[in-house]
Amino acid sequence: SVGMSRLDWGVTVSTVVDLRKRIYGGHDCQNERHYHVKVISQKGQKQSYCGGSLIHPRWVLTAAHCQERGWTLSEIVGVHPGPGQDQEVTNIFNRKHDIMLLELSEPLTGIQPVALPDFPGQPPHLQCADMHVVDCEPTRNSPCYSDVPYDNRLCLEEPNVDIRGGDSGGGVIYNNVIYGVFSGSGVRACTVPAVTVNVCSYMKWINQTIYP
Repeated sequence: SVGMSRLDWGVTVSTVVDLRKRIYGGHDCQNERHYHVKVISQKGQKQSYCGGSLIHPRWVLTAAHCQERGWTLSEIVGVHPGPGQDQEVTNIFNRKHDIMLLELSEPLTGIQPVALPDFPGQPPHLQCADMHVVDCEPTRNSPCYSDVPYDNRLCLEEPNVDIRGGDSGGGVIYNNVIYGVFSGSGVRACTVPAVTVNVCSYMKWINQTIYP
């Protein structure tokens, strides 16, 4: 089903969100979507995984909480489509909020970057997981999302569909344009709906970092 939502910039649209990743209650997306990567962190022999989106051949957009204290962000693996390819992370840029840019040692080849929105952008109308864009009010006072300012949130919800731990950092994408970065839900959440970081709120920082 498709719901109607009025977002902060005052545009009323039909909105459904495509997780395009590993979700609970969703279904697989098509193989022609090429911009998803896996962010790997290491601590000794242990590994931790997050999602990420390739926004430039040498730049990945993900969630800042994917860089945990005491862990080293070691590499990026292009995993969709094909068996993937590894690239080292050479520089990390993050804000006080839950959004992070990773610069790669070499361009990822064979993977098409997702486009960034033109501010203020269009709200997403997506498919695959059929999560609707909803009011973020239930998350306003949640301690789980204190690292995402309320006005910079894009919230999603659908019964029996949720993201899981390894989905953090993945993108909310419509027509090959990224509008959100998953901050957390499922095992990380104290509340529903799922909270994403609204990419439009950070476009100035993203552009200044990638194109200084």
